[in-house]
Amino acid sequence: MVAVLTASFFVINYLRNEDLFGSEIDIVSHYKTVEGLVPSNPVYLKGYKIGSVSDVDYDPESDSFEVTCSINKKFRIPVDSRMTIYSVDLMGGKGIRIDLGAASEYAKNGTELQPFHAPDMVASLTSQISPLISRLTTAVDSITVSSGHVNRILASVNEDTVALALASLKASIDDIRSLTDVAERHGDDIGDIVVNLSQATSRFSSIADHADTVMSDIGVIVSDVKVARIDSVALSFRRLADMLSESDGTFARLASEGDVYNSLRKLLDDADTLVKKIEENPKKYIRIKVF
Repeated sequence: MVAVLTASFFVINYLRNEDLFGSEIDIVSHYKTVEGLVPSNPVYLKGYKIGSVSDVDYDPESDSFEVTCSINKKFRIPVDSRMTIYSVDLMGGKGIRIDLGAASEYAKNGTELQPFHAPDMVASLTSQISPLISRLTTAVDSITVSSGHVNRILASVNEDTVALALASLKASIDDIRSLTDVAERHGDDIGDIVVNLSQATSRFSSIADHADTVMSDIGVIVSDVKVARIDSVALSFRRLADMLSESDGTFARLASEGDVYNSLRKLLDDADTLVKKIEENPKKYIRIKVF
């Protein structure tokens, strides 16, 4: 009977995750919400199970939950570490994850660690998938609208018009092919024509240069002729003026007749002035065109 009770005691305590030989220590933290955490949920350190949740107790005075975890004491837990409640699977199962701190002092039996909540796995996935779903919905709507536009355009197109356009396009393609065939058959002749055109262009350019030179020479000659003729006319007018200035000449006696003399004198002065202006700028008064 005693043996049965002793064995039952060990079995019950084992199932309750209680340490019978002092190989575990208890660490504690306080939470406003435990998000479904219950006793026997696992405790992990760096992905390795080091213990389990031994107790979840609600304190009405502080309106918080005291969570006690029993962990193997061979693991050194800095006192500034955190006990993080997180989702251990997609089904929403909860567990405790120990996020190690950097303190040189390690947790002992009954040490209280900082509480923390990791984002729920399902909620996190939902928050990431929701924008994708929204974008996909927008894309589908755009495709639907575009399909409607295409259907309306196709519905409004006359089949005869399409057939006529295709026939015109085929005729144009046939013409292009014909021109290509002609070009291939007469490729050498076309090359000779291009060479001849290039040579003719060079010759015309040379002729144009010679023509420019000839026109320049003609311009110089015409300019010299203009100056010579203008000098001769000016000399004649000066001789006439000298004859008028002689006191015993016929023109002088004629000019001495009062108003006649004054009029004639003014005419000669104007003529002399005109001659000087022509000498200074002959191009302004005399234009010679050479065809």
